[in-house]
Amino acid sequence: MQPLKMIPYGQPGFLAAYGDVWSSGDAALLGNYFSEDGCYVESSYQHSYNGRREIMRFSKFMHAFSSGVKIEYVSECGTADGFALEWVWTGLADGPIRIDGVVYPAAHKRYEIPGAAICRANAQGEITYHRDYYDLLTLTRQLGIAKAAS
Repeated sequence: MQPLKMIPYGQPGFLAAYGDVWSSGDAALLGNYFSEDGCYVESSYQHSYNGRREIMRFSKFMHAFSSGVKIEYVSECGTADGFALEWVWTGLADGPIRIDGVVYPAAHKRYEIPGAAICRANAQGEITYHRDYYDLLTLTRQLGIAKAAS
């Protein structure tokens, strides 16, 4: 595997590099993609992670839930003032997941979830805001916990 690269928003190769860092579990490098006061919003759980430290913590939670995480950004449009990213998130749910305060044990099932993000970046190409949208019910159905979670 090639070493991960830090490529700011607006530079050639950003889309692939950003997906690679989300997929890698390298929380520190992911944090560096964000401005110091950047915000990541996980809309399906209605939770915000503010600042690099909290965003890095979220990355650790995501990778504890799932091994083999792959986030592939498949398209983008917009400018630093506001851009959208379309993505597909895949992996193996081999760790617990918390939904609405309930912890579900590892499902040991593969999942594939499409989604979109609304983002902004500063003049240096650091992400200042990233909000993910996806269908949580699709994820819970693929994990076999839809009835319990609804």
